[in-house]
Amino acid sequence: MRNFGTDLTAWRKANAIKQEYLAQMLGVSQSAVSHWERGRDVPSAQTALRLQALMSKTSRDELAIERASISRLAGLRALYDLDGVRLLARSQGFAALWPELATMSGAMLRDDLVGEAQQMLSDGDTISGILSDDIVMASGVSVNHVDTAVDLEVFYKHRWHILFRKIGQRHVIDMSYESCAPDDAPQIEHLLRLDQIAA
Repeated sequence: MRNFGTDLTAWRKANAIKQEYLAQMLGVSQSAVSHWERGRDVPSAQTALRLQALMSKTSRDELAIERASISRLAGLRALYDLDGVRLLARSQGFAALWPELATMSGAMLRDDLVGEAQQMLSDGDTISGILSDDIVMASGVSVNHVDTAVDLEVFYKHRWHILFRKIGQRHVIDMSYESCAPDDAPQIEHLLRLDQIAA
């Protein structure tokens, strides 16, 4: 339970839950929650199980809402799990342009990444920055992102924008795609850190 306190604090803040309210939900004191978050104590086994179930349910609900929202969009947008680069959700526009890839929900795509996607997600410093919530956005131009047997006839040079964010404790890649100028060169144009955009 080395990172339990940090994870609990992050989950509680992401869901706008005050320590006092969480304590009431679990039948403990506010100071108990504070001690867990600071690493001074850990919850009982029974309370830890209740807390884990609560945290998991919140993440599942949030992911279900994201899937429902994205699936209704006409534009080009997809949501991937950073772990293994698995497709979690895709828009109607994405499914229309890349129909076979759109059916690969849950498939690990990391080993099939090419070009700018492969360059960005195989760089240890970049991955570390994403996991520490330091790198929060990226943009660039690509022709394609995966080298699979599906949809290879649909090469579409495009500009892409990524928000690296968390749903529960899961790091996700929220990616949107748009047209670009014909002479735009494929490249990673920006990796933005939180301190560059925080005002």
